[in-house]
Amino acid sequence: MAEKIKLEFLSPGKLIPGKKTCQHILSSIEATLALKGHIEEPIIVDKESNVIIKGNHLFQILVNNKSNEIPVIRTKYSSKEFVLITNEEKNINKDIYISSALNKKPLNPSDCINISLTEPQKIYYKIENCANIYKNTSLSKEQESSLTVDTLKNYIENEINSATEKIYHLKKELKRIESIREMISDSLKVGFFPGKFHPPHMGHVQTILNLLKQYKKIIIGISQDIPEKNMMTTPKEVMQTLKELFRGNEKIDIVMLDGVLVEKNDLNGLPYFDVLLSGNPDVLKWCEKMGVDSDFVSRSHGDLSSTLIRSDIYDEQQKSK
Repeated sequence: MAEKIKLEFLSPGKLIPGKKTCQHILSSIEATLALKGHIEEPIIVDKESNVIIKGNHLFQILVNNKSNEIPVIRTKYSSKEFVLITNEEKNINKDIYISSALNKKPLNPSDCINISLTEPQKIYYKIENCANIYKNTSLSKEQESSLTVDTLKNYIENEINSATEKIYHLKKELKRIESIREMISDSLKVGFFPGKFHPPHMGHVQTILNLLKQYKKIIIGISQDIPEKNMMTTPKEVMQTLKELFRGNEKIDIVMLDGVLVEKNDLNGLPYFDVLLSGNPDVLKWCEKMGVDSDFVSRSHGDLSSTLIRSDIYDEQQKSK
């Protein structure tokens, strides 16, 4: 069961800043508060340490405004809900983020950013004297009118800067993920999956799709050694069916094989592959004899097999005679 998240109101003294603040961000947030008059997102706090994960600048503004209670949501920072994106030059992780705060050495704003992978909870928490937060002084009517334009401008700039910063960090994270994906792809191998596929069925399809999760490419080899008297569908028809099923999938190649695989004395005529994949004991024995890397592939649909399908069709044909 998912943990129930609730809004709490804590005194400022119970919270520990995770990052330092900078004036231009403070000014932008102050302008936003002056324009809106309320807070829409609570401060996110690590429930185990009370270190602020998100909302360090807002916390400082509320402290400066002598707020006696801070709207917070306490959550588990170590969970996968939060991603810590760091400056490439800094060696920072979540443990360092927390320990630095507890040692009263909060990180710089440019060192890292915490991004929540879940939609933030919206609240409506009214702030008294919002205009005073921005200017820190009592305003005349003329000043308030002028402030409205300034705050609107600063609010828009803040939203643009915030979105730009998030896009920048998300692009960096995406680039990092793509590099990891490339590394994983480079470490994966090409799998060769030979068979008669006579006829092709959903068990074959599911098996091949499962294999794609483990190999960077699957080469389907269609055997032509089918006795004519038992032929329900030709190898060419099998190839046409499989090509139609996997049309557009660049990770799948389909080739026609010459001769009987287990009777081959060499690998001539076979496509390049790293691992031969099969559930046929004779094929696996041939791999062992030839010194070919192999992996046993079990059926994806229980007892479903081409042999049983052919047998059922043959029985039906006999009954109809």
